[in-house]
Amino acid sequence: MKRSICIFTLLSVLGAFGLKQAIGAECVGVDTQTKWDALPGVFSTPAEMKDGGLVVGTVEGQLYFMDKQGSRKITVDLGAGVYAKPLVLKSGKVLVVSDDGKYRFFSPGGKELRKDKLQEGVYSAPIEKRDGYLALTGSDQQVHFLYPEGNERSTYATWGRIFSSPLELSNGSIVVTSTDHIVYVFNADGAKKNTFRTSAPIFSTPAALNDGGFVFGAEDGKVYFMNASGTLRATFSTGGSVFASPAVLKSGAVVVGSGDGKIYFLKPNGKLLASFPTKNQIFSKPEVMADQTVVIGTESGLVYFLNPDATLKASIQLSYAPWAIQSRSHLADGPHLFSEKGVAPADHYFGKARMSVLGIHSALVDISEKFNDPANFDKYINSLRFTEDAMRDWEVNYPEDNWIPESYFALGRAYEKVPTTEGWARSNNAKIWLLSRYFNGWYGQMARSKLAIQKLETEANAYPTVLSDGRIAVGTHGSYFYILKLNSKSVACDQPSRAP
Repeated sequence: MKRSICIFTLLSVLGAFGLKQAIGAECVGVDTQTKWDALPGVFSTPAEMKDGGLVVGTVEGQLYFMDKQGSRKITVDLGAGVYAKPLVLKSGKVLVVSDDGKYRFFSPGGKELRKDKLQEGVYSAPIEKRDGYLALTGSDQQVHFLYPEGNERSTYATWGRIFSSPLELSNGSIVVTSTDHIVYVFNADGAKKNTFRTSAPIFSTPAALNDGGFVFGAEDGKVYFMNASGTLRATFSTGGSVFASPAVLKSGAVVVGSGDGKIYFLKPNGKLLASFPTKNQIFSKPEVMADQTVVIGTESGLVYFLNPDATLKASIQLSYAPWAIQSRSHLADGPHLFSEKGVAPADHYFGKARMSVLGIHSALVDISEKFNDPANFDKYINSLRFTEDAMRDWEVNYPEDNWIPESYFALGRAYEKVPTTEGWARSNNAKIWLLSRYFNGWYGQMARSKLAIQKLETEANAYPTVLSDGRIAVGTHGSYFYILKLNSKSVACDQPSRAP
């Protein structure tokens, strides 16, 4: 039996890039020293170990230990996605957090030494304080203070999920931002010291100012400059939400990207120094090289190297891997009438609820339209559980069915309406499923964009790491891992280098 077309109309958030200098201006080139396929995608920022080797995680749970040249030496399968930058401790051990709530300690050689678990996933990098104690945050809405060996010392419950990393100030205080709109300042022992409320959720990890204060961005489009005590000093308004975390130069200038596509250079008092337009939403944290060159990635895969005066020094376009399975490559063009090859018959029934494909579609539409009353959330999510069960059975039996990706996208949107931990987790699981199987497809792109906007992975575009020898290590959610190096060759600024 033929099936009718179902089209979900969505807005595209993908954009082109822009270059600030006039055509003909001279920049320097960027060499690609290392490139390898990190399928299924690197959302974790690489970390440099004490011997110069590197460690990085992937969305499907592979943890790669590499040598100085970026060659993979050891692969550990964690069974859960790694979105946060691994933390290399003073002892040389590596602390890795994952989206199943586990945090693990590894030797530099990749041997697992210890494993503990929080109630929910962890998407932001932990920190090691100067006294050797640890602090980490998670989607369980809590700040966890740990002893150096990993045992829990104390916790503090906030009112929202936390997707940013803690910051230790020069006075020993710990700063944490949360999606509950609040900035928390703790004493060194974990006792709450002060709070400050903004007007919007905060995903941005705070950065320390040179005078002991700190700075962060918020979804309201503002950059907040704070005193060490947690009181407001100044704000600067950008033209878009600020999900990205700032960086601070030796001069005291603050560099931060915004959803309006600009990279802002700000004075410590919150006044504008300069800006650089990119025409891309910026989710990536800037990294600062020894000569104060600013390195920042964009949603399009373009990496910019900016001088401290916000002029362009170099740029390179990174590649995306051809992820989509050949038989699914047609999905890249967006939703339209697909071939009937491999589709489930309309009279085939799936899951415990024995639902047909048309029944699944109708259920997703009906549930989304009818259950908007908070009193019905239990009924709402129970109906979605049965629908999801049928969809998974459908996928197992007809994995090439072209209706599967759009149905999973609709499922993720439906779960978004449930303001509970389960609803949030199931919504993101649906989007991650799309991302892992249809990265280059239209629904995969939309899932990627939504996850980036939600700041699921501490930087949807993993931010670059400046290595001790001046090279740049960066992974892309297009599944490649690179080591880059600036060269001295003169090139036109409007012609970015291109990774092979």
